[in-house]
Amino acid sequence: MSWQSIIHQNQSVVAKNAGPDFAIVVSGNQNDADFWLNRFQKHAPTIFNQSRDTPILASLETNPMGNFLGTLQSWRDWKNTSPSKNHHGVAIMMMVVGSGSRLSPFTQKLNGRKAAFPTPMVSAHTGDFINVGELAAGTMNAVIDYLRERNFEGILIKWGDEMILPGTALNLGTDDLSQSDFIRFSQGTEPTPELAAHKEWIVADHDSNELEMISRQAHDKLLNRLEPFQNQDVSVRVNLGSLALSFDAIDGLLDTFADVLEDPQGKINWDPYFWIALHCKDEAAWQREAQTESELGLTGIADLEKAFPDFFERMQKFKTTLKQKKNLSDLSIKVFDFGDVYWADYGLQSRMREHLSDLIADSPRGAATRALYGLDSDPDRNGNLIVDSELPETLTPTNSIIIGAKINGADSTLNNAIIVGGEYGRLNIPKGGIAVHSHVDQLSLEDHTAMSFGSQADKLHVPAAGRHTTVQIAGDDPEHYIATESIFDENPDFYDVPVLANPISFRDLARKVKDST
Repeated sequence: MSWQSIIHQNQSVVAKNAGPDFAIVVSGNQNDADFWLNRFQKHAPTIFNQSRDTPILASLETNPMGNFLGTLQSWRDWKNTSPSKNHHGVAIMMMVVGSGSRLSPFTQKLNGRKAAFPTPMVSAHTGDFINVGELAAGTMNAVIDYLRERNFEGILIKWGDEMILPGTALNLGTDDLSQSDFIRFSQGTEPTPELAAHKEWIVADHDSNELEMISRQAHDKLLNRLEPFQNQDVSVRVNLGSLALSFDAIDGLLDTFADVLEDPQGKINWDPYFWIALHCKDEAAWQREAQTESELGLTGIADLEKAFPDFFERMQKFKTTLKQKKNLSDLSIKVFDFGDVYWADYGLQSRMREHLSDLIADSPRGAATRALYGLDSDPDRNGNLIVDSELPETLTPTNSIIIGAKINGADSTLNNAIIVGGEYGRLNIPKGGIAVHSHVDQLSLEDHTAMSFGSQADKLHVPAAGRHTTVQIAGDDPEHYIATESIFDENPDFYDVPVLANPISFRDLARKVKDST
């Protein structure tokens, strides 16, 4: 099954009103909550259910407490506001919180909402550009429909700055998920040094039952940890992050951790320690995990227990209670293998640029990227896709994508250019580059790695791997902010001190933006 097939499935789910039964959007302050509620309500017919109202709640995580506790708090908010609709169907919870530091200064241009970055997709219902958080929710429609058809009732948790498409038919090894309490997302792949260091790992059997969760660690250490599984009928998969859990499970977790939500002394995330604790049969197994971490030079479990000394005890209580309620000998944890997964990450400058560059790629991924944004029409004789845009008749771009933009300069040079929204005078883009919702009279992008977003200027040149935006805070003059792709890896203080020619640090800019809204 191709990525395009999943994309068409997602669209079909919307058309037949089989998207989520309700949605919860988790953000960090009241202004963000109002923004996201308005956006999701407006675009629900495009991303969820075409002709059916989708109940939507905007929940606040005002004090960062980690995505596990944040999930429970938001679930409690939903139960308090919609008690009659708590336990029916399959819902989605979108996490749009996060500082977005590695997307600076674009995050600050977006008022601190990294998931609000506009994609090239235009809603047929409103004519607006759909943003990343909205489209990320829509990419889960086929999964939601699959779960519902197999009697699963619960909530799917999705991060708002990335889009994930399976590259294979959805399969969990059973046609009945009514007794399954946790659904994980993974990709079957061999560990590489980079993946081992940055991703958690799942071991699953041939029936898609999760057997073990392993923390990120050095490649050689991970291979040693996996060695006992070599002669077993299991697969090793990299964790993709998102998950679904039954209403019984999330209610049980809320009961177990309700008092912690009132005054959290730290953060608890889903990955990896919730899952490690879920698999540990007893305290001795949990302590062996802590000892293994210590030998690897890791302190995750030790830090967690400093903030929450009774965390594992609570997890044991939760498991016992849920098994008794459902009369089960053990909990059912199923793992999707998404196969050759399509992963679009808008949380990092380089990854976002690579993804948008796929719009003009002559490859299966390029075709999938265009399909994702509804750009399925054939290019013109010069290799262009030009949609709802105004260009001088004498301007002849080549191999470019131009969506919802106005270009006035007849002497512009456009080759391998990606233009999404905005208005421009003369454009000089001979070697590729990306301009998104900018308004510049003379814009030059040095090559395909250069990017302008929300820039406002008479004349602007963006160098290779450069980033530019313009931020204007009420009462102040517009200020220009720049970054490079390398600065996020090469300068450990990139967020806390002014870099390049920026007048203040990205952190101070984020604070100013937040204070002004």
